Amino acid sequence: VNPDVAQTNAILGKMNLASPYPGYRGVILATNIAQVVLENNNANNLYRLVSSVTFPVLTWNHFVFTYGGGVTTGKIYKNGVEDAGVTVEANSLSASILSTEPLKIGESDADDYNFDGKIALLRIYNVALTAPQVANHFNQERHLFGV
Repeated sequence: VNPDVAQTNAILGKMNLASPYPGYRGVILATNIAQVVLENNNANNLYRLVSSVTFPVLTWNHFVFTYGGGVTTGKIYKNGVEDAGVTVEANSLSASILSTEPLKIGESDADDYNFDGKIALLRIYNVALTAPQVANHFNQERHLFGV
């Protein structure tokens, strides 16, 4: 990701707008930190992860989020390295996040927070990548973006 301005920039989202709001979204906040939310019922049933590292504007960064289905399994990576200071702000997810909504890249579920910048090589897997797999992806692609 390479945001042009410091604002809430949606990277991807797949979330219903009607109750119980199942789905997920990932954004770079105006403070240049990443936030990933998996939810089923708004604030009552969700998992929210916030990075401690920043994703500065006008800079390419390799951003990865993984979640393996448990309390401590959510991880955020920047440029192939796990963010050891990531914060789990909410951990009450106990229901499905399956959503019938289309996947939106560069915009959020409510069509706001459009990504002002560039997104490249977006991938979604049905398993949580391991740290060595994330590092391998980063090392194979970093030359494409001068990282």
